[in-house]
Amino acid sequence: AMASINVKPWGVQVAGNFRRSAAIGQWLRVKSRFPALLASHDPVVSRVRTPIGRRGIYAVRIGADSRGEANGICNKLQSVGGACVVMRNR
Repeated sequence: AMASINVKPWGVQVAGNFRRSAAIGQWLRVKSRFPALLASHDPVVSRVRTPIGRRGIYAVRIGADSRGEANGICNKLQSVGGACVVMRNR
């Protein structure tokens, strides 16, 4: 059984794919490119609905307690060439 994760109110989405395994693969590639920045973060993989396609995608998000914290993580990642988007977790 997986431990229940306390989902934080904000998330920095760093990967997403229709297949869970592919989304996790994307995250592992991002983490290996930016280990110093991302080593301390444990992301949450969640199924999210998208406007395009009813199935939704598996999103990999790093949790944050506030929008400011999420923006800070995302800005650091973008400054070294990464891609991310800040989302409110529902």
